[in-house]
Amino acid sequence: MKSIRRRLMALLIVPLVLLLVVSLLLDYRFALDQANDAYDHELADAAAAIAARIRVRDTGIEVTLPEDVIRILRGSGDELFYRVIAPDGETLAGVPDLKPSAHGDTLRIGDDTLDARPVRTAVLRTPTSAGVVTVVVAETTHKRRLVADRILFAVMWPNLTFMLVALVLVIAAVSIGLRPLRVLSSEIEARSARDLGLLPVDGVPAETLPLVTAINRLLGRLRAASESQQKFLADAAHQLRTPLAALQTQLELAYEEAPPAQQGRIRQLLAAAHRIGHLAHQLLALARAAPEAAAGHDHHQVDLPELAGEAVSDALDRALERGIDLGLEAAPARILGSTWLLREVMSNLIDNALTHAPTGARVTVRTGVEDGRPFLEVEDDGPGIAEEDRERVFDRFYRCPQTRGPGSGLGLAIVREIAQLHDAEACVHPPRAGGRGVCVRVKFPASGAP
Repeated sequence: MKSIRRRLMALLIVPLVLLLVVSLLLDYRFALDQANDAYDHELADAAAAIAARIRVRDTGIEVTLPEDVIRILRGSGDELFYRVIAPDGETLAGVPDLKPSAHGDTLRIGDDTLDARPVRTAVLRTPTSAGVVTVVVAETTHKRRLVADRILFAVMWPNLTFMLVALVLVIAAVSIGLRPLRVLSSEIEARSARDLGLLPVDGVPAETLPLVTAINRLLGRLRAASESQQKFLADAAHQLRTPLAALQTQLELAYEEAPPAQQGRIRQLLAAAHRIGHLAHQLLALARAAPEAAAGHDHHQVDLPELAGEAVSDALDRALERGIDLGLEAAPARILGSTWLLREVMSNLIDNALTHAPTGARVTVRTGVEDGRPFLEVEDDGPGIAEEDRERVFDRFYRCPQTRGPGSGLGLAIVREIAQLHDAEACVHPPRAGGRGVCVRVKFPASGAP
């Protein structure tokens, strides 16, 4: 995955490291050249001191080196070798193995080897009345290597320290520079799926302003699409309910006026019309509970006991008709949510319990707070749900194999969809008192705000 942070680090750190390495090498080379120049100057002085002791006599060329000169030459800290060569190539003094260079320069200093050891050599050619006398002085490189190590140590640590400090400053600067992006990312990450409000542009860096503007345009289009979908669903619900209600009314009138032989068929048609109406209502509710449709809904504080009381009152006639004891145990609980969506949760849970509970059963609606989390639940003492089906009952159109009677398998699917929109959990538990039945509970976040 491409990273702006890594790219900035690479673009800043790699050239910086290369620059510091080049600087280290140049500093080391410059300091080493200065030290070598000083030692070369001493080597040339030694060659000049030997050349100054050359004398041309009638008997030939003589080289006399007093003890103090030899002591000075040997006191340099390295082994010093010399050779004085007559114009005819004869060795006048010193080590015969020293070979002068073939160059014609008056003074030449360079690297050479003596007995397989590296040495630094100075060759001085001195004109005399008897011809050109060549003085060769060679010195081992021990002190030069020691000085090179000291120079490397002295140059390396300041440069490495500067490099580390520069790297820390670059990393800190990149982190500070990318902080607005992290703030923007955190703000977007903290938003729920239904929050389509525009991102603030105050204080946004100029480089990220086009990105924020593009995101705001996208959020605006999503909100408009959500509102359009909600309007369509509301219109569709109205258009479906009206003819279905008229159909049910006409069937009820036809049932009352029909002869007994035809009432059975009309009763079946009336039951089918009720099922179609119920299914249409659930399909529309499921569509409205989808995240893409519910994203534009505003959430506010909802009192669960009040909502549960309304739902129980609406279902009381049906419960009495079926001989079911429908009760309410309401403890204080408030959450941040959508009233009509939560009303749909209550309605579907109570309808599901009343549909599947047998005559004479008990259905209890509860609200409250447990472990800091608000909840609502509906419990019945009906046939219950097998343990292996307790998760599958939330799937769309799934009905337990032992289920009898009307139903479409959408009620609990709608409950879970709406619960997820509120960052809540919908799950099936055994009844509180044990025994038969089932308890469907919706647990909301501890903060009360999804």
